[in-house]
Amino acid sequence: MTKWFFSALFFLFQTNIEAQLSDFKSVNFENADKIALNLKGADLSNLPGLAYNLTNSLTSDVEKFRAIYTWVCTNIENDYYGYRKNHSKRVKFQKDTIEQYKWNAGFSKQVFIKLLKEKKTICTGYAYLIKKLSKFG
Repeated sequence: MTKWFFSALFFLFQTNIEAQLSDFKSVNFENADKIALNLKGADLSNLPGLAYNLTNSLTSDVEKFRAIYTWVCTNIENDYYGYRKNHSKRVKFQKDTIEQYKWNAGFSKQVFIKLLKEKKTICTGYAYLIKKLSKFG
């Protein structure tokens, strides 16, 4: 019974991946990538404006997301120092959830300020920026 179950699960999983990959064979990302690269260095002070500039001429949500993703990947730098600082504090406070919560709340504000001013961030900053740009786009 278990062998049959895992075989069926594998078949469904494999079919699902192939279906998702085939959905992208018809999508041409050239326009999305070109727009993102042409906006290299754009300012983060007006996120709705940036999102509009990245997505207004694209027709599908997939292309719009690609333009946002490409722009973020080519314009935002990883903040390794911020990552190390965050990691060490999380380890330090791993048994004290109240202190960890306080640290995280304060540090999150610093992460977003640094993202907007210096275009450097850690994982949460990338997620925040993509979410915001996708919401406006």
